[in-house]
Amino acid sequence: MAMCGHLYFVDRGRLCLEGVDRDGKPRFTPLANFTAQITDEIDRDDGLTVTKEFLITGKMNTGKPFTPARIQAKDFDSMKWVRNVWGAEASIAPARTQALHMPNAILAFSQERIQKRTVYTHTGWRKVNGVFRYLHGGAVSARGQR
Repeated sequence: MAMCGHLYFVDRGRLCLEGVDRDGKPRFTPLANFTAQITDEIDRDDGLTVTKEFLITGKMNTGKPFTPARIQAKDFDSMKWVRNVWGAEASIAPARTQALHMPNAILAFSQERIQKRTVYTHTGWRKVNGVFRYLHGGAVSARGQR
């Protein structure tokens, strides 16, 4: 059993929630039959707008890995992406209050592992880290040359 954050842990390959019952005794509730973590936070810059994406890895409680999911950050909290990307095997507990914990549980297990990067999907001049650079298909250059 691996602890993470204040309320979330992994038990037998499942994300779980730690709480207390009416008598004040600890209660452990599975949130899903899988684990997941955000490995990459990607700012996708098209020259006009920047959208944020998450790359999420996960695996079933059997140990079977899922195909990494690329999710728009704005869609992350709804958790609808789980069924759309990982299919019928991935199951989130049906209780609404438990399902609301899923995004926070995934974030709790991701904090120290997230790689942040920017992907430019356009060409032309762009200020990158305070320096103007010419973006093109071959490389990034300070003077517009390879």
